[in-house]
Amino acid sequence: MTVMNAIHCCYLFSLFPCIFVSSEALVFFLPDNPKQILAEGNAINITCVYQADAIPLEELQIKRNGQDLKDFKITRSGSLSAPWNKTKMGEKTNASCEDDGDYTCSYGQEEKKHQNISVIRVDHSNSTLSPGKDAVLKCEPRGCSGSSNFTKEVSWSHNGKSLMADEKYNIIQSGSLVIKNADYIDLGPYQCKIILYHGGENKDKLIFPIVNVVLTGLPKVTIEGDKNIYVCENHPVRVLCKTEGYPKPDVMWHVRLENASEKTPNLTEGNQLIIDTFKSIHEGNYTCVATSSMFLQDEVMDSVRILLDRKGHCRPVSEGVNLSVIIGATAAGVIVIILVVGILVYHKRKGFCKHSDEKEKSSLNENETSSSKEGNIQLEPKSSNNQHSSAHEPLLPDSTTHENSVTTPPPKPPRTFSFNKQ
Repeated sequence: MTVMNAIHCCYLFSLFPCIFVSSEALVFFLPDNPKQILAEGNAINITCVYQADAIPLEELQIKRNGQDLKDFKITRSGSLSAPWNKTKMGEKTNASCEDDGDYTCSYGQEEKKHQNISVIRVDHSNSTLSPGKDAVLKCEPRGCSGSSNFTKEVSWSHNGKSLMADEKYNIIQSGSLVIKNADYIDLGPYQCKIILYHGGENKDKLIFPIVNVVLTGLPKVTIEGDKNIYVCENHPVRVLCKTEGYPKPDVMWHVRLENASEKTPNLTEGNQLIIDTFKSIHEGNYTCVATSSMFLQDEVMDSVRILLDRKGHCRPVSEGVNLSVIIGATAAGVIVIILVVGILVYHKRKGFCKHSDEKEKSSLNENETSSSKEGNIQLEPKSSNNQHSSAHEPLLPDSTTHENSVTTPPPKPPRTFSFNKQ
């Protein structure tokens, strides 16, 4: 489409006419894409280009929905010789729904090029915990002009861990996350990641910046144990106030003394109440108060009453005794006892093993001795003169067969018989 077909005349030094005949001009966007999709918050860049062999006499115009661009940084550039070109660029660092619409690039009154830009926004919102009920964290991509001609992929993570659809979590079609039976353990920041697919066969994709949403919770305060604590005089007191919630609650302690005339003691800020040496002047009601930056109008508290034990069951403790010193000394004593018992057990087992070895060795020696005795028993030769008497004599081992053998007793004198001649 031509921009001009007229003859332009000029005069060089006002003497010689200079005639230029224009040729067909090209006017287009870069990139030359009739449709673009942008995520809200991303940078937007509109570039309009003119190219022709004729000198450009008109100004390039970029408009959105028929209106001049606002809040855009405009830059211009062009060549100083043929082929002539001229460029006009509009830039904006943070696209919004106001930038959604049809853009035109024109030169003069004839040439116009159209480009449609769809800005996609993410509707997201935090949620407040109601223990035992489902919590919904919203993260839904949608076109500013109502268009939803795209395919989306939404994923969630919590504390760096990807969340999968299961009995606890469910990602619904819109992209929002449902936390079933939410409790204080589910509090904290969540991250929503969105990818949009568009264009022919969804070949183009748009990755959104990470969207952060938070599941907040009203502070919860608990002082575990009895609500009446009896403390021995001069003993230390430690009371722990357990808090839950997101953001993390700030904790303060307040006291209402039994004796209003007494000066209120200085209390330690934080979850633990510490009184190193408890006296009667410290008796009273102690309250743990938790507040949150997101719930400034709500104060959650729990109380405990601390009194002096007057039943006489307390052992006196010297002034200034520190609980940490007592605990440290007790722990050291236990360690020493364990070491001593371990050493005694070790030596006992070692002595038992040695005694067993010696007993086994002695048994082996006795067996060897017995075997030697049995192997070296010899019989005395029978005498022809006392065959009848020696047949009933016991057989004794030779005294020379073994050094540990018993000495053979001397033989009995032979029996004598007298016969009378007849």
